[in-house]
Amino acid sequence: MSSVLDAFSDAIMEKAAPLKILVYAIPVFLAASSYIGGQTQAFNFWKFVTGALFLGALTFGIYCVRNSQEKVLTLNPIELITALLKALLVIVPHLFIWYSVGSSALKYIPTVEGVPHFDTIVQAVIWGIVGAIVLSAYMCFASNMHVPQGFNLKKIFNSCIDLFVCVFFFIPQLLIADAVLVFPVMYTFNYLEVPLTHWGFIWYCSMISVINLSVFANYLAQTAYEHIKQNDNDYANRYIFDDIQAGNKSKDNLKKFF
Repeated sequence: MSSVLDAFSDAIMEKAAPLKILVYAIPVFLAASSYIGGQTQAFNFWKFVTGALFLGALTFGIYCVRNSQEKVLTLNPIELITALLKALLVIVPHLFIWYSVGSSALKYIPTVEGVPHFDTIVQAVIWGIVGAIVLSAYMCFASNMHVPQGFNLKKIFNSCIDLFVCVFFFIPQLLIADAVLVFPVMYTFNYLEVPLTHWGFIWYCSMISVINLSVFANYLAQTAYEHIKQNDNDYANRYIFDDIQAGNKSKDNLKKFF
């Protein structure tokens, strides 16, 4: 079962994690600072850079964790750009197609009088289904970075509900973890009468957002492992591979001991 605690542990204990978090936090910090300073053009620029960086990093991170590579974030710009472009090739067509389907469906659903918030409920259901399909398509692709897998309708429809439910229950857990990380620092700034617009607090929150990215990538990879089979022997092969790795580590430890 996907574990938020394991995702946090992997995000923090990753090799060169502090350096990666600092580098990824720079555009987030600049975007937040521009927004607070009322610099609209600078904010729009850094917002675009941050979004592109995070989508590329999220895609590559899911792929690495899903394929047992010992990293989530990468500092290699070629890997980030490749992951970003491939992700856009999958996400953009799905967004266009399923947004059109969802909008058309809403036009043919009549309003039921006497039922409070009926329209809101219907819209939530329709867009929830659309979101689940797009998420599933993205996950099918990100698991192995093969663009055609993002259009494998059988895999997409078989896994979309499970993936949506997992992400739905993940978000409150992440918010609780963020509250634990942010509120003590926020209280300290308030106690010292330092405004929350201070660069130190903005920088801290920027680093938290990068940790969230790494945690989210790790969690999505765990979820994909459970709900998206690459082939019929995928689970068996992964378990055998894990056992071989564990056995090799045990042998190495015995050699060191003796």
